[in-house]
Amino acid sequence: MLTNLEQAHYYLIAQLSPFYMLVFTIVGICVPIYYMSRRVANTEVVNPSKSDKTNRVWFVLGLTVLLSVVVALYPYLPRINPGQLNPSVDINDYIVDYYRLATDPSQIFTMMSGSRPLYYLLLLAFQKMTSLDPLNAVRFLPVP
Repeated sequence: MLTNLEQAHYYLIAQLSPFYMLVFTIVGICVPIYYMSRRVANTEVVNPSKSDKTNRVWFVLGLTVLLSVVVALYPYLPRINPGQLNPSVDINDYIVDYYRLATDPSQIFTMMSGSRPLYYLLLLAFQKMTSLDPLNAVRFLPVP
């Protein structure tokens, strides 16, 4: 009983972790970098215009997207991971499930006990759009 409660609590919190990371990235990294760049440029204005606010939003959004790409690729850099090992223990399970899905799409609700059908649909679409092999598609599409 306690194990089921702990597992349910884990999955509840785990579903919110991408939002926590997005908030951390924006508030903890992008906003300070933006204000440091403004201080260096010494272009602080007393009454920022609406276009300045829009530019600030686009800058923070662009920086967040750039940081997310860097964070996704970081474990695969040759100097960090010279053996090109999988940084996650789940990748092999997702590869096996991907091949099951590719041969029989009706299995989508039975893989991982039916807990991630949307992820598998996104994975299949991502792999088809990018023409990556399944291993790289699983590596570069974030695992929920």
